[in-house]
Amino acid sequence: MGKASPKLIIRADDYGVTAATNSAIIEGVRVGTIRNIGILAVGPALEQQLHELREAQDVACLGLHLAINSEWSGLRWGPLAAKEEVPSLLDPDGCFLASTQENFNHTSTEDIIKELEAQFARLLGLGLRVHYADTHMGFHWLPGVRAAVVEFCRRHNLIFGDNETFPKLKFPKSKRLEKARPSAGYLLDIFRQSGLPAAVALFHPAWNSGEEERFFGIDVAAERQFEAEILTNPDFVCLAKEQGVCLARFDEVL
Repeated sequence: MGKASPKLIIRADDYGVTAATNSAIIEGVRVGTIRNIGILAVGPALEQQLHELREAQDVACLGLHLAINSEWSGLRWGPLAAKEEVPSLLDPDGCFLASTQENFNHTSTEDIIKELEAQFARLLGLGLRVHYADTHMGFHWLPGVRAAVVEFCRRHNLIFGDNETFPKLKFPKSKRLEKARPSAGYLLDIFRQSGLPAAVALFHPAWNSGEEERFFGIDVAAERQFEAEILTNPDFVCLAKEQGVCLARFDEVL
């Protein structure tokens, strides 16, 4: 048997946070680069382009981007579960706490799981087929939470995307590239140099519509525009094939 092709799992997170995020991710799916979509069930724009998202699930692996934090001062969100049922997740305004550090020694695992169940139920109610789950802002480091999230995934037959089985690829951000522009070979070169048989490349693509600067700030909006340009470049898929790299779904790796 020949050597297996290295598998690059491109994961585009935060679908549902803004319309410009949704548009960039859907375009990346159509081009063929994005094969895994992390959906923010609490996102304000979740139901925008819902028809396109339902169509995309025939090509891309849909994931639940589990969230218990609302980190942007310009764009806040809160729980899908009844607020009286998850009081330890809330700030004084009824939104999620801004950081996982604020959750430490404050948020109960029981409240977290109640909220995760509500988020999963929302995606199912929208007719979406969910194959994996991962944690927004990596909150699974909180005491006792990782085991509870793993059990949540087992109960719902979901792949746990933050498992060590899927090492995350490290690559420079655009602000460190100075005047460099995204190229089709940029990410592939870094993946090949890593020598990993499989790795996750984590992105938050969004077109900079102006709203993004207001919500996330100028630097983050530029970063997300940069990532959208990489992931909607049609040369990316051709070059990956030429280099023998498989752009994989999570459920194609396990």
